Amino acid sequence: MSKKPLISACVFAGFSLICVFFMNITLLFPFNKWIGVSVGLSLVVLNAIFSFLVFRFKKSKREIGKKQAFAIILINAIGCGIGISSLYVYFGWAPTVAESFVGIVPLIGAFFLYVLLSEVKLFRKHSIISLSVYCAVIIVGLVLGCIFLSQSVFSLSIALSLVFIGFMITCVLREESEGEYIRHLVIFSFFIVFVVLLIVLIIISEGDGIDGVDAIPDGNKNKKRKH
Repeated sequence: MSKKPLISACVFAGFSLICVFFMNITLLFPFNKWIGVSVGLSLVVLNAIFSFLVFRFKKSKREIGKKQAFAIILINAIGCGIGISSLYVYFGWAPTVAESFVGIVPLIGAFFLYVLLSEVKLFRKHSIISLSVYCAVIIVGLVLGCIFLSQSVFSLSIALSLVFIGFMITCVLREESEGEYIRHLVIFSFFIVFVVLLIVLIIISEGDGIDGVDAIPDGNKNKKRKH
């Protein structure tokens, strides 16, 4: 089995679980919609500065140690989770812990399924096309799933699908060494978090940003949180 897709899948699983954990922890405390995204973004920016210094003073600017890399990705996951909490403060409802797992487990399963499919000759031969089609199928599946999912589960799944796609891309990048691959994981973790937090900022900044969400069928309405 190819080592790279498996590592990416494990990193995605860990990132998602940590992200959702800190999102739920943050939502236990009352605050306005700007606090979570501000704290999350600040944490990621400080992490980016630290990462830049790590890369700057490494002998090989193209590689980074595994422990340093996974520590950086861990902090990004925490920042992402704290930032996403602002979205649910703005919505006025949020997924329960059980619903959070419903939102992330299918994506984690889909990633590990790709790891198995990547061993198929057709997938290896046309890796970029295969990955693009696979991601498109997963996203379409999530969109169609809105018929059966609650608002909170659907919204969390869509947010984490951006993380899913980001780490999926690392499976098909070509690197000269394992160290360079680890570096790509770090870079993509930053890119993913900044995109997610930017979307959160756009939504909570616009009063009409949530109008479309009310149209999502919600068979399991969540209790509203007061902040």
